[in-house]
Order: sequence, then C-alpha cells, then structure tokens
Amino acid sequence: MGSLGMLSAAPDEVALVVDQFIRSHPTNAGALAVARLFSMRPRMEWDELANELQRRGVSSNSIERGERMATDVREITDSPWFKLHGALRIISAGACAFHGVKRNSGSVGWGIWWFVLGSLFPVITPVVAVAQGYAKTKEDRP
Repeated sequence: MGSLGMLSAAPDEVALVVDQFIRSHPTNAGALAVARLFSMRPRMEWDELANELQRRGVSSNSIERGERMATDVREITDSPWFKLHGALRIISAGACAFHGVKRNSGSVGWGIWWFVLGSLFPVITPVVAVAQGYAKTKEDRP
C-alpha cells in the first residue's frame, strides 16, 4: 500500500518487472526502452520503477528521458483531438469501404482498397467518393 491508502504495486512485483526488463535489455537499457516500460505500467508505479531501475544500474539520464517520453505519449494519446482523429479515421474507412464495394459491383478487393485509403486519408478519400457518386456503380452515374 502506498501513502494515503492508494493502491500501488507490491515491491516484489516491481522488482519482478524490472528483473524481466533487465534480462531483455542486458547491455543497453536506453531511454526508449525505459519509456516503453513506463508506458506499460500505471503512473503511480513510476517512482518505484525508477528507483529500482537506478538500483540495478540503469543510467539516471535514460530513466529521466524515458519518463519524459512516456509522459509525452500519455498526454498525446489522452487528448480529445487524438481520440476524435481516431474516430474520424474509423468512420471514413468504413464509409469508403462501403463505397468501394458498391461502386465496383460487390468487389471485396476494391472495398479493401477503399478502406485502406479511407483510413490513411480520412478527409480526402470521402470527398473523392462523393465526387464519384457515393456508392453508385459506374453505370448508374449520369
């Protein structure tokens, strides 16, 4: 238990996680590897992880940089804009896949192609689909 009754990882669990980390990075525990470790654990365990990593010989520079990287990634992925962009990509991909299948008389291959384009270019691809006559076959267009 941490202070104020907050739940925290048991010291043995943190030691086990760090053991596994050190075994998988025996010679080079750089900042990127440390950032990945931090990002997989709850934020309230980071101080314990940092102390254990330093005790095991990981450089304090790598630990500090890794913690900053993990914090930056969390801030980006928790932002509403990131979530909105993800939702837009999913909706665009689905709508474009539907258009690709309908436009090409049920071709799954074209549906997959339009799905990929819709997810990579979530604004441009639906505009192109609408310009082609959304979900209309080539023969149906005037």
